[in-house]
Amino acid sequence: MRLGVRIGEAREEGRSDVETPAKPGALSKPVDCEEPDTCAEPECADDACAELECCDEDLDPLSQPPSNAEAAAQLIAIGVLEFGIVLHSIIIGLTLAVSDEFIVLFIVIVFHQMFEGPGLGSRLATLPLPRSAGWIRYAGAILYAACTPVGIAVGLGLREGFNGNSGLFNAVSGILDSLSAGILIYTGLVELLAHEVLFNPRMMGASTRQLAYVLSCIALGAGLMALLAKWA
Repeated sequence: MRLGVRIGEAREEGRSDVETPAKPGALSKPVDCEEPDTCAEPECADDACAELECCDEDLDPLSQPPSNAEAAAQLIAIGVLEFGIVLHSIIIGLTLAVSDEFIVLFIVIVFHQMFEGPGLGSRLATLPLPRSAGWIRYAGAILYAACTPVGIAVGLGLREGFNGNSGLFNAVSGILDSLSAGILIYTGLVELLAHEVLFNPRMMGASTRQLAYVLSCIALGAGLMALLAKWA
């Protein structure tokens, strides 16, 4: 993986930095030879100007604003993620309303929504949008917050004449579950892991520690959601 490749490259660079012995007859570098100062202070009255022009360190790649193409890709990815989560949350609310195991499902759904909410909210909060399109963030948050109660309301309305073993219910539930699962798998593998981590120019320039932190967070989130599936 990229993390292992970076560790191997760092070791190779460390070996190459070891000074090799000079060959016989080779001219050695004079000790008193002064290197040209490549970071000499330019003729600028302002200290801040001199620091920016010459001795400014490289900025963190993760702190750089995304390009227009990257911003458009993020908007599409969040739209797909929002659709999958909304569809899945409606099904969860419907199942909670018609199921007899209310307490177990309620606890699982609370933790499920607590994990999904910060994930979607962080993506909406960091979405680069112009001021005129700032309403998209609020619309996405309101839609996510309302989809589960809507599913519960629909389930309560159908609870009296509901038959969980009917062929129609099983067919509709299976189709909706498969659509939601496919969308979420696509979002996780293609939009999140591929676009946001593997092929993201900012992540390619990130340090090994930052990359390890991102991959650890992905593994932790996947593990927690898989653990909840035991009771769902």
